[in-house]
Amino acid sequence: MEFPPIGWTNKSVCLDHIEDEYLRARLAPDVAEHVCSFCPRTSTNGAAAIAVNLEHLAAVVAEVAVRFYEDAVNAPFMDGEISVQDFDTLEVVYNMLDDSLPASLLDSIVKSVAELIHEPQIWIRLDNVSYVEFGWSSFADTVKHTSRLVLAPRSGHAQEPTPPEDLYTFLTALSGIVNETTGLVQVLEAGARIYRARIERDAGALEREVQEDPAKKLGPAPQGSAAAGRMNAQGISLFYAAMEEETACAEVVAHSAYNEAVVGEFTVQQPLRIFDLTRVPVRPSIFDESAGPIYPFIAFFDLFRDAITQPVILDGKHPVDYAPTQVVTEFLRWGTQAKLDGIAWESRVVPDGKNIVLFYGPDTPMRSTKEPDKEESELWRLTFGAAAEPIFIIDPSSIRRYEAERTVSVRKSRW
Repeated sequence: MEFPPIGWTNKSVCLDHIEDEYLRARLAPDVAEHVCSFCPRTSTNGAAAIAVNLEHLAAVVAEVAVRFYEDAVNAPFMDGEISVQDFDTLEVVYNMLDDSLPASLLDSIVKSVAELIHEPQIWIRLDNVSYVEFGWSSFADTVKHTSRLVLAPRSGHAQEPTPPEDLYTFLTALSGIVNETTGLVQVLEAGARIYRARIERDAGALEREVQEDPAKKLGPAPQGSAAAGRMNAQGISLFYAAMEEETACAEVVAHSAYNEAVVGEFTVQQPLRIFDLTRVPVRPSIFDESAGPIYPFIAFFDLFRDAITQPVILDGKHPVDYAPTQVVTEFLRWGTQAKLDGIAWESRVVPDGKNIVLFYGPDTPMRSTKEPDKEESELWRLTFGAAAEPIFIIDPSSIRRYEAERTVSVRKSRW
């Protein structure tokens, strides 16, 4: 094996310490040492070797690192300084090996590996990676605290991109992975049942109101009165629901101080195209050579999925934390060619539960099964056109009240 510019060492590491199966497979042919420098384990010369020289581990790390980082000599400069985040070799190696080694040995092995990688000394993230994977934190920080305006970069403009232009570049990078080939765009067929819940202090009174006018009282919030949510800015109404009654109930209770929710069943009347985050594959190992092209895509949606499923802290400060997922939701709704009707994601409240938000507001045609089809005169149809067919129909007999039981567990703080 030809090494990149790697230094010499007599240190070795047990192959058993390599927890990442792909990295372990890369190193297995080079196992030739009988002593581990990081634990007391040894084997006699007549026995099978147990460890690999650290030069081999450093060589693999350096080889894979260039898929995510490059030499800082290629970094953009502004006023004589690097205008993007830079990393020393120790930080890069730590990022590469963080999930591949036992926590107890991580620092010592990373330090020894970093000392063997001589070039480059300062690294920056590759553009294609920073926008899709590593860029989430900077994207989220910009949306929360700097700008929510998205602007296309100005052509022929030599100055550093503005925050709105950075947001545009980040979101545009996502457009290439929101398509049919990823397997995440799924069809919710006509006839599918979804469940929507509401919660108020007086659950009995709410149940009576919903029984009187189910479509209106359990439909999306009225225009302008929608509170900020994970996927919608304040005042923009979307149709939050779940695929199970218990999930719908548990989600609204988890975000409220009350314990009783009123739930109803809606039947979908036409096929809906859903971006289904429950189908995001497990993030592959960075050492899995076959996963290179899809790694950034999976990594981003892992982060997005984590962001929309974080527990809500009822301290009144969460709306700003919703801003990044709200912007991405708006992009998925309006900014791609996929023509999506909603987003689905797994519930953190109910095991195996599935949430769904549909891009339909209070003007969406929906009705109750107890309402007869509207009869229209020929004059009315000629003047105003035929009434829109309902997209959702609710069965009043499905409306019921659920009570949630809250549990609290206590453990000693780590510190």
